[in-house]
Amino acid sequence: MLKAVLNFPKSRFFGLFCAFSSGCFRAAICYLTHFMKDGNGFKVNLYTCILGIMYVKMWQLLTPKLDQLPFLLKNWKMWLLSGIMGSLSYTAAFQMFSYAPTSDAYSIFLGAELIVGIGVDYFILKKVIGVQAIVSVPLAILGIIFVCQPKSLFAHDDALLSHDYPNHTFGCLVSVLGGMGVVLWWGVCGTALGDTHTSFIILAYAVFSILIGSVMMEIFKIGWCYVHTADRVISVCLSFCDILNIVTSLSAISLESIYVTSIVRTAFLAAFFVADETFLKEPFSWASIVGGVAIFISVGAEAIHKIAVGKKIITTSALLNNISNISSSKKDTERQPLIEDKNE
Repeated sequence: MLKAVLNFPKSRFFGLFCAFSSGCFRAAICYLTHFMKDGNGFKVNLYTCILGIMYVKMWQLLTPKLDQLPFLLKNWKMWLLSGIMGSLSYTAAFQMFSYAPTSDAYSIFLGAELIVGIGVDYFILKKVIGVQAIVSVPLAILGIIFVCQPKSLFAHDDALLSHDYPNHTFGCLVSVLGGMGVVLWWGVCGTALGDTHTSFIILAYAVFSILIGSVMMEIFKIGWCYVHTADRVISVCLSFCDILNIVTSLSAISLESIYVTSIVRTAFLAAFFVADETFLKEPFSWASIVGGVAIFISVGAEAIHKIAVGKKIITTSALLNNISNISSSKKDTERQPLIEDKNE
């Protein structure tokens, strides 16, 4: 049993596990942010990154990677770009709940993430889009819509929606931009920074989030302190979930296609909404059950494809590392993307 657990990171399903874990943390972030009384996106992201940067600093001290500094200096433009893109994308992902209901914002965010992920995979990363996508992608999008039941499509009281969320259209736009930004950020991290230690990527994201958040809070006169104790506690929890979400998602895209990662991330969305209706006594809806089944079938299609024909095709750099017999500790800490080239 212990041997199986230790060998699991080397299995073909570890990427799917990382993607599912990322979806777990992403869903937790979604609901924690929703319950904050002061949920301004710039402020939330700034506080989570101030706390998160402490974890990254400890991580760097525990696993020093000074040998990567020459690589970072050579690719400093892409490193800075990744920090800016990550900061703006996750700020939008926090801010969208201020303008639109959780169901609307999260469903649109995941839908944009999935659709743009297919384009990034095929046109930028040159990865194979298998025939199983004909089944998995439409089912995932349909499942997102049915599980979240966006009020713009399912609500019967439009007046209530316009009263509670007068900037609903803007919130939907922010959700789209957030989902697109996260996927494009993944694309940059998976190409130009594919061999960069994850802690350096998180460091760039955290530093720019603090800088951009501080400037925007001064411009818009946003208060620096959280008045409510609950908000302070939630911000601490968010910092853990945010860092773990980024770590697991970056690990997932180094092992799987971006669109596959996006599909698997929706599975925990379905579980959350079904749990709302089951345990929290929210109004029961068959649409959520239908959507959840559709999402899990789409995830199952990708898992079956991986069992049937999935093979690990490693990059040239990873192959050279194996030939050179580099120490296992180094291989475990580097993010070696598994690229499926369309020409192969």
